Amino acid sequence: MADDFIASRLEQSLSSRGLDIVHSFPAQVLLDVAGAGGDLALEPESMVLLVGNSKRIWEPFTEHLRAATEEVGQNPLDAFVEAKIGESLDETLREAAGISSVGVVAPPL
Repeated sequence: MADDFIASRLEQSLSSRGLDIVHSFPAQVLLDVAGAGGDLALEPESMVLLVGNSKRIWEPFTEHLRAATEEVGQNPLDAFVEAKIGESLDETLREAAGISSVGVVAPPL
């Protein structure tokens, strides 16, 4: 199943970048929790990934900061996480023949 491949590969890719907590589940679960008041544009059969980190993020993050040649901005950790998720998605989708896109829904900060 494509969703299983994507979830597994994303978990590996994200973990190598310090984002070592990844849980996949059907979008229907999120839609059920959000209820009628939720404003989520998800297909119930889609896969959702919840991505987090433990202390393992600090080594790749501080390495990133040391290597930065430009101003890192007000929220360098947020920017780092967004970039690493994007890199992992790109990497995984290139490996997943026939799969052309995924949707990313991030909660507002």
